[in-house]
Amino acid sequence: MKISFAIITLFVLLTGCTNLSDKKIEQPFVISTIDVNEAYYVRDFLNATEGFKGTFNVNAGSTVTTVTFKSPDEPMDEEACRKWMRSIKAPLTEHRGREANTLKFVFKNVTLEE
Repeated sequence: MKISFAIITLFVLLTGCTNLSDKKIEQPFVISTIDVNEAYYVRDFLNATEGFKGTFNVNAGSTVTTVTFKSPDEPMDEEACRKWMRSIKAPLTEHRGREANTLKFVFKNVTLEE
């Protein structure tokens, strides 16, 4: 009886343990807390930028954070937009100690990825 109780207890403890570290282990089709936090950061960054509040939707993904813009139809300057995307990703990469998710900006006429 004691042996079966010990085996059941060990099984429950081993299966109930989760990885609580801040390091991300890539798993396909699994959106982690880190992915959601990155999406929140991007949303807050864009909301703080003049002229963008309420003009976009941010969706977290396991490898890509997608920002869909309602307007404009395309960026004024594509190269400046790409630099801006890199500036959004840089603090995430530095803070997490790993490469941040790919940032994807979807406009009506153009899609940009960095």
